[in-house]
Formats: sequence, structure tokens, C-alpha cells
Amino acid sequence: MEIRIGDIDCERLLKRSLARGGDFAEIYFEHRRGTSIICEAHRIEKFLVTSESGVAMRVVMGDRSAFAYTNDASSLDDLADTVASAVRAGSFPGGISLRKRSPVSIVQMDIDPEEIGRNYPVAVGIEADAKAGLAALATELKRLDVSKPSRAEELTKLKESVAVRTRAVGPQADYAMAIREALPDDAFVLSEMTQVGYWSNMAFPVYEPRTYITPGYQGTLGMGFTTALGAKAVSYTHLRAHETVLDLVCRLLLEKKKKKAMKNS
Repeated sequence: MEIRIGDIDCERLLKRSLARGGDFAEIYFEHRRGTSIICEAHRIEKFLVTSESGVAMRVVMGDRSAFAYTNDASSLDDLADTVASAVRAGSFPGGISLRKRSPVSIVQMDIDPEEIGRNYPVAVGIEADAKAGLAALATELKRLDVSKPSRAEELTKLKESVAVRTRAVGPQADYAMAIREALPDDAFVLSEMTQVGYWSNMAFPVYEPRTYITPGYQGTLGMGFTTALGAKAVSYTHLRAHETVLDLVCRLLLEKKKKKAMKNS
């Protein structure tokens, strides 16, 4: 259960933690939200949303202090009693945890149902394509009138700070950005096993889906030119769901080979 600072009677808890002779007490409150988007082979494979919250208390008595924390909203009185007893006894190993369960609630969206919960337990599993699933979630949240403060400004600042750091890497960044500025937003870009390619895999700006192609984890040398020829001949209308341009090139070559074999048979 999420702990909200507005639901905590801080004054009562502070008095309770000082009931056994403490000189000073304070409360710490933390609430974190996180979003992770994991991409593999130019596709969004996982979309994770995490949320964690907790309360900690510190009590000082003379030259001694005790610290305890919990993520359980129902154990706040126990938290105050525990830290009060610990500082009075003066014998404890360090921070005391009253954690009763994992503070992280994970929501995993994946088009492959076997991937959901495979690597870690999830609170909510959603079997869906990321694009369609997120659109459906957005529609449902709007219907339920669930609103939260916009984080657009925060994300914009994060993008800007990353851009400043990555574009300080020269001359690779200068070459790559010159290419970006010379191309239209929907141009296909293929990286190779080069210094510029390594930088581009990390920081090359991409404005349209499936327009940036890499050699992948195998690091196939020389794939750039032949793949570029295939990419030049295709458009988005040729792409099947979840298919990258590289997938398409391979599929078209196999289909051509199959047709040729059937013709010769």
C-alpha cells in the first residue's frame, strides 16, 4: 500500500518516538516513481512502471541515535516504538528495517506472454504490443479521469542534459550530427562497426520508428551497404507488425529465392 505523507500524523509519531526519553526526533518520507522502456532489436520489448514509498525515523538521545524505516503504512506506530526502544537501549547494529514486503510494484507489458514475470515477479502483467497497449492504457486512464502532474518539462531537461554530454564526444558526434542535419526526419540510417556507428547507437537522434538500423549484437561487419540497398527499396507499408527493416530485407530475399526455386522446379 502506498504511503502518502498527507495521511501521516507526524506530530503524534514524533511524540511517540520521544516517549522513552529521546531528546530529538525526525521523520523522513520518500516516494519514488520510475519508468523504464527496454528496447531489443529496434523494438520496444518491455515497459516497466515502478513505484515505491517509505517512512523512516531517527531519534537522538545524548550521544546516541537510532534509525528505523518501513514501507508498510500499518506499522508506523511500531516504527516509532522500535526506534524509541533502540536508542534507549543503546545496542543495535544499525538501521532497523520493518519492511514486510517488497516496496516496488512492477507493471510489465510485453507482447510475448511467456516473458511476463519471467525475470522477476510483477504486480500486473499486460500482454500487448507496447504501442497499442500504451494507447489503450492512456484511453482508459482518461476515461477514469486519472490525472497526474505532467513530467514533460522534467523529461525535456533530461533529454537536453544527455544531449549535451553525448555531443561533447568528438569528433564522432560532429560527424554523426552533420549526417543527421543533412537528412530528412524519415530517412533510413544504417550504422556500421565504426567509431561514428558506436556513438550513433547511443545518441543518434531518430524521429521516425524503424528508421535506424544497426548490425545488432552480433556486430556483422559489412552489413551496412547491402542492407541500405534493401532499405532504399522498401517503405513502411511493406513492414509487418513488429518487423524491422532488416527483418524485411531478409524476408524479401528469402521470398525471392523461394520464387526462383519454384520457377526452376
